[in-house]
Amino acid sequence: MGWCGPDDQWPRHGRDYFRKALDYARAARWWLDAFDGHSFGKVVCDKSLPQGDRCEFLIFSSGSGSESNALELRSIVDRCPHRGDPSKSSVDVAKEYLHSADLLIEAAQACMTAEDRRARADELLAVASEQAEAAEEVLDQALDLDSDAEDAFRTARDLADSAGYPSEEPVDPEPLLDAAEARTSLAGEKLSRPGKSRARDRVRERVAATQAKIQALRDQLGGPQSVTEESVT
Repeated sequence: MGWCGPDDQWPRHGRDYFRKALDYARAARWWLDAFDGHSFGKVVCDKSLPQGDRCEFLIFSSGSGSESNALELRSIVDRCPHRGDPSKSSVDVAKEYLHSADLLIEAAQACMTAEDRRARADELLAVASEQAEAAEEVLDQALDLDSDAEDAFRTARDLADSAGYPSEEPVDPEPLLDAAEARTSLAGEKLSRPGKSRARDRVRERVAATQAKIQALRDQLGGPQSVTEESVT
């Protein structure tokens, strides 16, 4: 099948824990060399590096692909020495992840606003078709709401683009929140090593607040309870 970059849409793995591990690697800007057959593919940190000099991990479609293998992939991503700017502190890197997570959360909120307004516009259009005497006024309201919905979707797309979200993927609250959650997890991982400072503590607080914000939006959507408040030590 060939290479898929961090900004491309990756094939969907059949196991949920491997899908999350692959999302984690993709958020860290890794690459996937997708295979046909029993092996799902191989993820590498930087495909421009010669084979043997780069971090890579082979993933099976089933059988050998246990949950412990998925955890091992996340660990390899965290330990990779080839990605990122070595001059940046872990706090700075965590801040960058949180900034992109914030953009994705705003994009998800804009999508939710757009969907609410689109649903209300549809209701008003239905009312307009039934009540001829008030049709013109109701239709104007519906058209205004529909225009607002388009503006909100454009805002969501712009925010998602600013966060490095793949431009070919449609903006939709759930995948945007999934991407925000993956980046927040990366930020938390950067702060998991021992160390205490006022700046590190402030960023830890941002991680917890970002997780809570994501969960609150998931609650509004009525989706899966995937974000938990966990301490960052």
